[in-house]
Amino acid sequence: MPTRSFIKMILAAALSCSAFAQQGNGRNYSLRTQPIGNPLTGGHNINVNGTMLTVPVKTGAGPYSSWGQFHFTDAVADTAGTNSHGMALYNSAGTQLCSIYAPVKTVVGLNTFTLSGCGVPAPNTSYTIAYLTNWSGDQPGVNNNVPIASAHCPGTSSFSGYVTETSFPSTLPATSAASYCYAFWADGILVGQSNGKYYGGNAGTGAQIGGIPTGPWGNNGTWYGGLNTSATFVNFSDGLSTGGLPTPTTLGNSSHGASCAWNVESTKTVITGAASGHSNLLTPVSIGSTAYGGSGNLTFQYTTGANRNRATCTYIDSYSSMSVGFHLKTDLPVTDSFTQYDAGGVNSADNWDMISPAIMGGDAGLYLLMQCEINGTGTTNSTAVPILPNVNYWVWQQKNTGGATQYMYVFNQDQQGAYVGRVSCAAATGTHNAGFFYTPINGAETNTAGYHIWVDQYEVNTSGSFLAP
Repeated sequence: MPTRSFIKMILAAALSCSAFAQQGNGRNYSLRTQPIGNPLTGGHNINVNGTMLTVPVKTGAGPYSSWGQFHFTDAVADTAGTNSHGMALYNSAGTQLCSIYAPVKTVVGLNTFTLSGCGVPAPNTSYTIAYLTNWSGDQPGVNNNVPIASAHCPGTSSFSGYVTETSFPSTLPATSAASYCYAFWADGILVGQSNGKYYGGNAGTGAQIGGIPTGPWGNNGTWYGGLNTSATFVNFSDGLSTGGLPTPTTLGNSSHGASCAWNVESTKTVITGAASGHSNLLTPVSIGSTAYGGSGNLTFQYTTGANRNRATCTYIDSYSSMSVGFHLKTDLPVTDSFTQYDAGGVNSADNWDMISPAIMGGDAGLYLLMQCEINGTGTTNSTAVPILPNVNYWVWQQKNTGGATQYMYVFNQDQQGAYVGRVSCAAATGTHNAGFFYTPINGAETNTAGYHIWVDQYEVNTSGSFLAP
């Protein structure tokens, strides 16, 4: 699984402990996590009270320092606080390592437990994560009318299981096999996390940092991480104005590197520059010899309620593989009842094939999936990644051609780029090279008025390389 590229920070022997603890010089000692299990979800489970649900998982190469938090998603909220919910971890021999089971409230969407005494995850090792509740109304998953993918659980050759239980047993019992993978997962905390991110400050002007990794950095901006390499970088703070309709000129002023022809397919200020939703890049991007950190305070804002309004950026050449990464945030509520909000995408030059992230609403959750066009005649939807309102995500999508697999990865920008999920679908057959990308919103679907989708920090790699959050 692609992860951010980090450089280990080398500390001089003479560095004092007090200096090591200071945060004012751009060091970041927050944890770097890796998901162990299945963060992807579509559909939900019912009538699970008194049934222990189990998920086979396998760790990566690590090395790990500890287990982090344990997660599950839910399609309904348990507001009573009197029903019990919990999760447990078992090793490959079936011995319980840790668990929690207590009366708690749950929310629609992401729920998290902190378990103690779990030990340290062993690299490339199988475990089982279990979930249990006594609440008859529980529906773990997301009620989005998309079936849970009939696929083995990530990293294993097994499906989920279930068994009747009223508490977590000390030894994992035999389970009946489900035909899909339940969306339960844990965070594996990776070793060596004194490696930092860019903290901004007086490091260049506008979006430009300049001189990474040698500076100048101003008062507080030392960078200890890696760089993305892109052909084009778009930071809307460099060109747009608050409340103003974007134009090809202002969008061009927002763009750095390889030029593309901007076109605005709207005369309405449902698309504007906005002082909402902005977040600096966690990983700066290199355009030739210049690096950018994405500073500023403006984004490209789409106000829901009108369709067929977007801006497109078209290249002279076309590419067999093109990847686009960008920030995505929305204030759509989890209870939104309409079905689809297109969040931009990448199209082939001949308009025969495209990929498009779409925010999908349901009666109990929001999620992000990727639409893939089938030979110019319709779309197929991938499985779904659960998302939350008012959270800034990094979305990386890879458009391919010739029937190859196309990907979308989602990371939580507000949690140091923590991995959320991955989906995929096939490209159209034949050669339909990528030629342009576009902003929200291109759909013809009816949608709720008065909410917003914010996008920013577009990075375009014309060789299809991964772009880290």
